[in-house]
Amino acid sequence: MSPDRTLVVIRERSFLDLLDLATIVVRRRPLVLAAWLALGTLPCVAFNAWVLGLMSDSNEEFPRFIPLFLLLAIEAPWATAPLTVAMGGLMFGNRPSAGRMVRTLFVSSGRMFLYQGLARGALLLIWMIGAFFAGKFRFLNEVILLEQGKWSAVSSRCWDLTRDRGALMFFRWGFQLATCGLFVLAFAYAGSNLEELMVEQQTPELGVASAGRVFEDLSLTSWHVHVSTWLGIGFFTVVRFLEYIDQRTRLEGWEIELRMRALGGALEDEERW
Repeated sequence: MSPDRTLVVIRERSFLDLLDLATIVVRRRPLVLAAWLALGTLPCVAFNAWVLGLMSDSNEEFPRFIPLFLLLAIEAPWATAPLTVAMGGLMFGNRPSAGRMVRTLFVSSGRMFLYQGLARGALLLIWMIGAFFAGKFRFLNEVILLEQGKWSAVSSRCWDLTRDRGALMFFRWGFQLATCGLFVLAFAYAGSNLEELMVEQQTPELGVASAGRVFEDLSLTSWHVHVSTWLGIGFFTVVRFLEYIDQRTRLEGWEIELRMRALGGALEDEERW
């Protein structure tokens, strides 16, 4: 770890600053972030498309939005785990290798199953309580995958990180859900228009798809929905990681600790000479 050479400057930031910073991080590290996001999400995309396709074949009137939402709620922490580990490494100038990624995920698999599997599944069954805890357990992946503390201390550590800011974290969680939904609709509209324009070269009578028709014909089994949904989830995974860094800075003065570590390392180097 290089505490004096971090991916972004560690200091307190507003939520709008974090959103802007996330776009900069994605723009500067697109290939690395896309690769680790794809590693976790492609199996989920294939599985969800298969499940929704079976539901569509068996019952055309079945509301597929609810099972898709439940699948995403269960899969998102697991699918974005490689991206979270990658962000932890990039933060301190270390590009994570495949071997290190596998070791980290393997060591954390037990805690992930306990908290993101059993506990999260129980909360989803009683969705109103689960929505309340969405703010308190906002940094669950970061605590499990990056801090790797004791099993019994995971929940208390999450609560400490959101201390006195639970309502704000819940608001941010709701904002991200709404933003992802709007992004899915916008991506579907743009993708359908692009397909129409490509077909129009051979059949000029076809025009650009109207927004109303696109949204009426939007199928939850189409590639537009799955790709745009996971792109949105991946982006907000980066945002959440930056929020985690911001919370540690606010509560623990983390930037001071890192500067002291860098100073201590410099003094040790001078003593060696």
